[in-house]
Amino acid sequence: MRKLFIILLISITMVVNFSIPQEKPSTKEKEEIKTKKIFYHPAGRRDPFRDLLTGQVLEEKPRKPGKEGLSVEEIILVGITKVRGKYIAVVNGPDGFPYFIKKGDRFYDGYVLSIDENKIILRKKLPRPIGGKIYKDIIKKLELD
Repeated sequence: MRKLFIILLISITMVVNFSIPQEKPSTKEKEEIKTKKIFYHPAGRRDPFRDLLTGQVLEEKPRKPGKEGLSVEEIILVGITKVRGKYIAVVNGPDGFPYFIKKGDRFYDGYVLSIDENKIILRKKLPRPIGGKIYKDIIKKLELD
């Protein structure tokens, strides 16, 4: 008897819920939802946009023009040549201009650690130490066709 009552109660609830028409928002309400701007008011709480490790807002330093303003991640290796016993690499930046780099040249967030006959090793300074390391070595190999 109890099972029959529970099944009957559930079926009546389902019929009532599905028979009531649901109101859909009008196009005007949809536009208001899309254009509504959200503002953050901390009201004494921790700011979620601050760096937790340092407690300071991370700000980027301004970039210099030329190869000193390139990020290590943006560099595309085009070629490597040997001049007077030292290797010089030809790289492209995001602007499409070629740059000639040699060992020790500095970039926005790193420098050239070494250049071989088919690869360059770049050392990138990390904004936050990961696992005690403050640098990350990035290897860019020459694509030979």
